[in-house]
Amino acid sequence: MIQQDHDLSAFNTLSVPSRALHYIHCESAAELPSAWAEAKAQGESCFLLGGGSNVLLPERIPGTVLHLCATSVLTPQVLADDDAGIARVRCDAAMNWHAFVMWCGQHHFYGLENLALIPGTVGAAPVQNIGAYGVEVASHIDAVHVLDLSDGERKTLTSGMCQFAYRDSVFKRDAGRSLVILSVDFRLQREPALTLTYPALRDYLELHGCSPSPDTLREAVIAIRSAKLPQPEAIPNAGSFFKNPIVPLDHAERLRARYPDMPIYPVEGVVEQKKIPAAWLIDKAGWKSRNIDGVQVHAQQALVVINPLRRPLGSILQFAQAVQEDIEQRYGIVLEMEPQPLRALSEG
Repeated sequence: MIQQDHDLSAFNTLSVPSRALHYIHCESAAELPSAWAEAKAQGESCFLLGGGSNVLLPERIPGTVLHLCATSVLTPQVLADDDAGIARVRCDAAMNWHAFVMWCGQHHFYGLENLALIPGTVGAAPVQNIGAYGVEVASHIDAVHVLDLSDGERKTLTSGMCQFAYRDSVFKRDAGRSLVILSVDFRLQREPALTLTYPALRDYLELHGCSPSPDTLREAVIAIRSAKLPQPEAIPNAGSFFKNPIVPLDHAERLRARYPDMPIYPVEGVVEQKKIPAAWLIDKAGWKSRNIDGVQVHAQQALVVINPLRRPLGSILQFAQAVQEDIEQRYGIVLEMEPQPLRALSEG
């Protein structure tokens, strides 16, 4: 059912004031095709909104917003569980991501422990290629099922067709604007295969006397994220606001010469590039707790931009630009925002 002049403030984790001219709530991906047809009948632009954790909403959306977000419990489907210890699990795009990670743990499907407590929906996970603590979701995605608005057909994209990269995929590019994610097939292990490359995880387990296991690893991730990152319900934020920049090797070496304490990390498969933590750059530049028009960097985590006064999109972008300009001037690095403006769906 279409609702008019709908308030979206509660549907984005930055709590940016926003209203949609028309709004349709979809409890599961099965409702999307009919909702899309209903939205098209309005003759307006159509927008897809999920958990609202990685999106920047304008104050007015002059079209129809399809809100795909389950309020009830959805149950993933086990497609295959073979003798080699690999299982394929399909999950509806509307399911809450953290709820899916916890479901996997309860049913002994392993591999996603490091991605616990990341906000958003399952359908948003491939779009951003979410990652944390040494794991990217792309490494566990077998296929993504979509509705192609260009021809109205349901299609299946293999992992390779999704063109996954660091916090990127085909779904974020123009070529993917007509693709609406309906469900995702995950490739998971039946035997634990823990990723403990991050010292923070190992330190937590040692400090609490925990033997490494999927359960203790997941608990460590939840505890660390809860301590470092403010929950949007308490302080409006979109999680990590800037991507970790990847720079040429010679640029990284020049910066290391100037800042010997600067952490620099390798880029998998690329020798001539290095990754520098955006949080270090922002912290070193003195941005923690700095406030512009009610928007600021969190006092405890320099990668998180918070919006405690629930300021509009213009204030968020003004603040982000100020940070970007300062970092570029100091380090010659252009920071890229992780959350992106809401884009209209395209029929190709």
